[in-house]
Amino acid sequence: MSAPHNYAASGPCRVREELEVWHDERRQRPIPCRHYLPQGVARTPLILFSHGLGGDRDNGERWLRHWASHGYRGLALQHAGSDAAVMAGSPMALRRALTAATTPEQSLARLADLGFVLDEVWRRQATDPAWAGVDLERVGLAGHSYGAVTTQAMAGERRAYGPPVAEPRLRAFLGLSPSARGEEAPLNARFAGIRRPFFCITGTRDDGIGLHDISAADRTVPFRHMPGGDKFLLVLDGAAHMPLAGNPGSRHVLPPRAATAIQGASLAFWEAALGGSQAARTWLCRDFPSTLVPGDTWECK
Repeated sequence: MSAPHNYAASGPCRVREELEVWHDERRQRPIPCRHYLPQGVARTPLILFSHGLGGDRDNGERWLRHWASHGYRGLALQHAGSDAAVMAGSPMALRRALTAATTPEQSLARLADLGFVLDEVWRRQATDPAWAGVDLERVGLAGHSYGAVTTQAMAGERRAYGPPVAEPRLRAFLGLSPSARGEEAPLNARFAGIRRPFFCITGTRDDGIGLHDISAADRTVPFRHMPGGDKFLLVLDGAAHMPLAGNPGSRHVLPPRAATAIQGASLAFWEAALGGSQAARTWLCRDFPSTLVPGDTWECK
């Protein structure tokens, strides 16, 4: 795909959204999805999106619509058991629900959701004209918070539960509010399997949701321990946790310049990692840092 001069600006494609529920019959599990369909593009990359704890298929809309306006088809999943349904009830019930939603079983269910969706995308691309234009050589995964942890696992992070995944059909990864909770293994060994392009995005106010949860500084840990080679870290001054989910209708809003930075850098990342654009990579590594302000951090390795 051609590299635009202003990656943060909306692209030329009109974007149509569609809601659907896919069904994993083997697990008897529905997977609600929101599609972002760029119009007038014959061949499209595909970016999957995994929401955070208590989120749904509407999460990530700001980022997915931006990417879709530049020709990237988007598919936002909803993970039953760690979605918005767990947020209902009294504070005590909510606390129990949040604990249940972050068990190894729920984490593995999220990975299985993505595995099923990838299988289904491959099947539909071969049999359904509506999916025939998806370029299976250019599929990426993004996620926010719990979804970023899910993204890390799909990229090859080694966890104490289940075998490492390192899903080969995914070519590049983007984590908003990534983290490395737990002490399953030395961190270098835990992240050694992430060898494909990975972009970590966080903020100086990106703290966890609980009193003793992780700090904003901890969000950089995954990047620090990934092996070098197409790894990128953006820390935006003043950016907090919930606004990074990219939900335009939410009361949690990013400062405009932070949203612009994410739109531009993330699109350039996909253009470089999925599109093979050297111009996009050059802009990301050489020109993008000059657009940041004091207090922001940009690193690549």
